Amino acid sequence: MDSLNPFLVKHKEKSEFNQYWYSKATITFMVNECEQFGHRIAFLSTPSIYYSLKNKEIRGTSKVFDVRETD
Repeated sequence: MDSLNPFLVKHKEKSEFNQYWYSKATITFMVNECEQFGHRIAFLSTPSIYYSLKNKEIRGTSKVFDVRETD
């Protein structure tokens, strides 16, 4: 799954935040659905889907909403 995108390599699941990443097959399916049917999408607590988008136009018009840690 880590080879899917840099987001998954850098951000590991954190159970204290109830973060559970999708499987590679699920990410691929959801990204395909978003890129086939979406134009402007709100990704609520699904950064692994947002950061897996390959369509730059859809990614540019969409927003990801998630908890973000500061270093």
